[in-house]
Amino acid sequence: MMMAAYQQAMTPSPAALNPSPAQPAPSADALAVASASTSQATLLHPTSTARRRVAVPQTDADDPMTEDEEIAPAPAADVRRHVSAHGKKEAFNWDADQDAGSVLDDDSSATKHRRCGCLCGWLDRLPYWAQCLMRAIVGDAVIFVVFGITDLSFGIRYTDDKGDAVSFINWTSPLQIGNMPLLMWSIYIMASWTLHFATLFVLSIVPNILQRVFGLALGSYYEERMGEYLNYFRVLHKRITFTMWNLLSNVLWTSFVIVPDWKWKRDLGENPDTWYWYHYVSKVLLSLFIGQALWVGEKLVTEIIATLFFRRAYKDRIKLSKQANSVLEKLAVSLTPRRPSHAATRPSGSATPLPSSGINTPRGSAAAAAAAGRNASASVTDFESAAAEATANVAAKKKKATGITRVGNFISKRAQITLNTVAAELNNVILDPNALSSASTIPKSQTAAHALARDLFNALVADGADELVVEDFEPYFGSRHEAKRAFKLFDKNASGDISPLEMKAVVATWAQEKEDIEHSIKDIRSAVRSLDWMLGAVVMFIIFLIVCNIFQLPVASYMSAVAAVLVPSTFVFGGTLKETFESIIFLFISHFYDVGDLIAVDGVYFTVKSMSILNTTLQRGDGKLVYAPNSVLSHKMIDNVRRSGHMSEDVTIKIALDTTEAQLDDLRDKMLAFLEAEAREFHVAFAVVIKEVLLAERALRCQVTISHKGNWQPMGKRAARRNRFMFALKQALVEAKIGCPDSAAPESAEH
Repeated sequence: MMMAAYQQAMTPSPAALNPSPAQPAPSADALAVASASTSQATLLHPTSTARRRVAVPQTDADDPMTEDEEIAPAPAADVRRHVSAHGKKEAFNWDADQDAGSVLDDDSSATKHRRCGCLCGWLDRLPYWAQCLMRAIVGDAVIFVVFGITDLSFGIRYTDDKGDAVSFINWTSPLQIGNMPLLMWSIYIMASWTLHFATLFVLSIVPNILQRVFGLALGSYYEERMGEYLNYFRVLHKRITFTMWNLLSNVLWTSFVIVPDWKWKRDLGENPDTWYWYHYVSKVLLSLFIGQALWVGEKLVTEIIATLFFRRAYKDRIKLSKQANSVLEKLAVSLTPRRPSHAATRPSGSATPLPSSGINTPRGSAAAAAAAGRNASASVTDFESAAAEATANVAAKKKKATGITRVGNFISKRAQITLNTVAAELNNVILDPNALSSASTIPKSQTAAHALARDLFNALVADGADELVVEDFEPYFGSRHEAKRAFKLFDKNASGDISPLEMKAVVATWAQEKEDIEHSIKDIRSAVRSLDWMLGAVVMFIIFLIVCNIFQLPVASYMSAVAAVLVPSTFVFGGTLKETFESIIFLFISHFYDVGDLIAVDGVYFTVKSMSILNTTLQRGDGKLVYAPNSVLSHKMIDNVRRSGHMSEDVTIKIALDTTEAQLDDLRDKMLAFLEAEAREFHVAFAVVIKEVLLAERALRCQVTISHKGNWQPMGKRAARRNRFMFALKQALVEAKIGCPDSAAPESAEH
């Protein structure tokens, strides 16, 4: 959908456009609402001498217009600039490939959910309780028809040898399994099948009920906290259901088969060599319950480890990425000039269409823009009446829908809401590799990021301006406060404006951050899966011991055989087990880095390419891959550049021994002037510290600190900043007439 709008923005059209960039193209239902809720306002751009009038939706009652804002028709040519009209702004090298394809993702390409048959498709549209009920009824009906009716019709003996009717407990049948009539089997299986779906539904609503009760009794804070713990229950819902179903099936088998004195059991007991198989069925069901309970416990431990790690490592990063995606979605409206509806283009009672806005032309004249504003203001009443009429027509069509259609639509809508709610809750727990799949506006490549940054900057910047200010963002957000928050995401140096370099760097950083998070989550999921397998092997061994005890098998003889194998293995695999344990602690608890981070190990910089349970793949600056065991890295001092804040480095220079204090002051003034001009990249702070007097070399050993804004995650940008600083320092030394001794090469040290 966003992709189609972006392609439409790149295609010039002579049609008139909607003068409000903050509102999407109105539908027939929303025309009246959009017309009533949107007002015309004027904003003053601080960097431009001309007044810029834009249509701003006044949705925030706490953010009234200032005194210098006046209500006036907005010239459409000034509201939104076409992205292809670059002008002199293209002097900045965006390093964008024009043939890179679309910048925004096309939501219409998502694969639709496939339904397996008409029945499943119909069931999926029902509420969850109705789905459980229908599946239980259909299953019971099939079981009763196959087993019960067959036995009732052809097998059950309702009378004894004398022809007298016998009670239900004395019924027998030649159609039997283990001397138990098929009818009895059908009753048990039907009851067990019904218990499964009843348990499935009851356990699905228990977390919501408990969370709501805590909220009513203790308040919203405890309700939210309780919800975090109940999310584990929701994730393991099916596994817990299967465990409880095994327990209930065992109880049902005991109460329905073992306890009653059935006639078929008495007949079975007359044979002294009889194998009482129904007792073993009870033991099997008990073993399944205990094994499944232990398995659920193992999964719960794994989920807790993964969830706590996920929240600590990625929750904030994913939240920031989604916030950035939301800002890009709103700003992308500037790239999608939309044609107004027929009612807005040709208001009722007016034979003259609205004039062209000039967005898709080189530039509309001032007279044409003024005429557009007058015509738009004169047609407001007709526009509202046409919109109201269109809304009434839509309402009339809705009333014609049949009762069955309305009920079906209602049920489908409620089912979809339930699924979305459950999905939103589960996304807070599990390590979802597609956690950022909804952030589709953030580009997937650096080329696409540069193209999007270029198009956004050219569409938002005012005529005659070289930077963006917060007023450029206001038309696309509901309030000035929201626009300021979005503006700060781009204005990293808090300078009050956004340069093309900043826009390009921020969008590219968001694209790289999204890619790094997705790769990190995938690697961590692989590590969690390995941990799950190891814990699962331990649980299987415990289940084996418990099952042996339930069936009264000679565990001691088995354990002696197992010990004979395990004891020698400890000498072979002891080191591997120790290394694995240390790697798990290092990866999930220490967690010094993620995929994409720039780190320094023993003074050498590496980029983290991938992580696993035992090894980490690192890439050096020359492109070589280094495979480092996690057990080795756990004993190293690791510098994480991406997680660091503003960074600085010291540069040591040697100047002539006869340098005066006045010359050093002159040098400081010149460097401060340079830093003020480059305030986007450096902190405005400069000092020359004399560290040592070298009489033998007739020199002063001095230290200068380069205070970068930001860290060195992009090493190329750090090198470019450092080169600019060093050239400026060289020029300042020359202008201050400060000499250097021979062979005095500068030295650097990092902070």
